Amino acid sequence: MIFLVGNKQDMESEREVSREAALAFQRKYNIKYFCETSAKSGENVENLFINASKFLFNMLHADTTSQDSQSEIGGSQAPTSHYGGSVRGS
Repeated sequence: MIFLVGNKQDMESEREVSREAALAFQRKYNIKYFCETSAKSGENVENLFINASKFLFNMLHADTTSQDSQSEIGGSQAPTSHYGGSVRGS
């Protein structure tokens, strides 16, 4: 699992990588999650950790559910995972 995180969001005037370039990088390397944060102000830092936790929980839950389904139907279904640009759920 790889998250792409841009830091120093509070220093927009000194930005070295545009948001568009970061999103293009995300698409090129099929990275499932991208956000920008500011360690100085704390903006989106907590959200990043919450979303990472939800992402891992959903991924592990999907693997467990998939394994249960496989044993019930003889293993004919491939495992599934929940991926997306953002993590859903509260």
